[in-house]
Amino acid sequence: MYQKKWIAYFMILPMLIFLSMFLFYPFLINIKNSFYHFENILDKTPIFIGIQNYKSMITDSIFIGSSENGLLGLYDGLIGHAGRKDSHGDDLRV
Repeated sequence: MYQKKWIAYFMILPMLIFLSMFLFYPFLINIKNSFYHFENILDKTPIFIGIQNYKSMITDSIFIGSSENGLLGLYDGLIGHAGRKDSHGDDLRV
């Protein structure tokens, strides 16, 4: 039954290559790049600034406002939706 396990691994290989190329690698590169300051997209010598990008992000009023809106939207979509009625007075609950 398990003599031909290599066939299963061989069939999974294209998916693993695809995920590595288009999901894992860009994700890790973006995390690495978030610790650098780039003058432009073609900058060959970015400056390492550590977590300064994250510090400025969490103190930015626009980011705070959009985070609040995102959380309100999450609440409204998941929890607030439970007791609502549509325009005809019918329950929207499933």
